[in-house]
Amino acid sequence: MINVKEITRDDSTLTRSLEIKIGTESLYTPAVASDIPSSLDSIGEIYIEVKSTHDEEDISLTRRFLMKHSKLEKARAFIVVINFSEPVKHQTVPVTAIFDALTEISRLAPILICGPSMKKGKWEDFANLTSVFTSEAQSRGFKIFPMFVPRIIDPIKQLEYLYKYNKHGINYELVCIDYSGSNPFSKNQDHLKYVAILRELEKEYGPTVTYGVNIHPIFYSSKYPVAPAKDLASFYAHIDIIGARSHVKRVPPPTGYNVKASYKYLLNVEGYIYERSEVVSDVEIHNISKKIEESHKLFDLIKRGETLLDYLKKKEISRVDEKILKLIRRFASTYKASLL
Repeated sequence: MINVKEITRDDSTLTRSLEIKIGTESLYTPAVASDIPSSLDSIGEIYIEVKSTHDEEDISLTRRFLMKHSKLEKARAFIVVINFSEPVKHQTVPVTAIFDALTEISRLAPILICGPSMKKGKWEDFANLTSVFTSEAQSRGFKIFPMFVPRIIDPIKQLEYLYKYNKHGINYELVCIDYSGSNPFSKNQDHLKYVAILRELEKEYGPTVTYGVNIHPIFYSSKYPVAPAKDLASFYAHIDIIGARSHVKRVPPPTGYNVKASYKYLLNVEGYIYERSEVVSDVEIHNISKKIEESHKLFDLIKRGETLLDYLKKKEISRVDEKILKLIRRFASTYKASLL
């Protein structure tokens, strides 16, 4: 059982503070779902890729779920994302093995299960997958939360389809969006549709938590010694919980870019930027930990009634990418005036 209550919001952006009650646990947003051990964890992300229905794959699924859970024992709740890396049909979806594994995990900690995602395939494949997945979930007594995948289908068309499957156990206290290695600002036309969709869902169902998975800033190391942290800035664009990191392999850069693999990027939360560095070890731990720290700070700022747009204006990100603030304002105005 999940219950969502809005504590307060920032009117200058779409940043909100929500209380999420999952069983006996209470979680608060803004938040980061982490997939690495951290003393700051409150939400763990379990991201599993599924390829086939072979017996060895079925057997390994439970083991893979349990291994990921064991690394995040300090997490009080988990968001589960199942990504199908190959196009699937009705008969090739290993739902029995998947939900056997989820049953084991649910005995250890509260879990929120996003609807299935796909890396590639046709709209018909995704519709079939969603139908099989949600039907199995309902038969097992699990709640499934909608997964939007802009790579596969237009958000408005997908919403119309999901409404038809509400009887199969689709719930809207949480909405998952798979950005497939992009972010709300780089794919702003899609995100404007999501903002309108979320507004309409909240009118009907009440406060809805938004979870963004596979969010990536998108930049090339050879060109930018400093780059905007568009993933972190997603908190200002109606993403309440940011996924740990992007699990999507980077697309090869355009011709003319000389990417130097030795570079890593460290998150500077004081400026909301990534800074190029030759430091190799513990970069992901550093970046996720900094995101978690900033999510706690934003929670406090919202409670105090701070204007977050003014807060962001003071950051270096507003100078590195001047479009960020304009898009944040546009998202906020679209939300307030949305009529689908």
